[in-house]
Amino acid sequence: MRSQGLYITMSEDSLLLQFYSGRSPDVRGRTIEQIWQQDYEWLEQTHDYIQWLFPLNEKSRFNPNAPLLTKTDIQAFKDNANLRKNLIQSFKLMLDFYGLKIQVTQDGKETITTSESFLKRKQNWVNWGNHNYPCGLRAS
Repeated sequence: MRSQGLYITMSEDSLLLQFYSGRSPDVRGRTIEQIWQQDYEWLEQTHDYIQWLFPLNEKSRFNPNAPLLTKTDIQAFKDNANLRKNLIQSFKLMLDFYGLKIQVTQDGKETITTSESFLKRKQNWVNWGNHNYPCGLRAS
């Protein structure tokens, strides 16, 4: 494995690793950088990118074209700092979408907290019946 900036060269890459390394778009032709640049409205209205940013190891019921996360992919993320950096950027994008942020505590631990935009952003997802509404979360 050889890292060159955003681009990572690996033998026998999965589609997911190609996408996350910036060398290949998703099945709709979007690069990871293009997804990172989308606005809140696009993130809300488009539903097939999330499985590319945060893939599962089982087939998606909602997106049959989503990549499957394999043990090889997981190991590649563990071994490659650039893949992890890109994953963190995807995570921060979604935290921002929800009005959340990563905060480092005085003892150096990272926690997820509400951001200044939380009250406004939560109107888009903390609503019973909304497809973004997490089960078990209270809307107060």
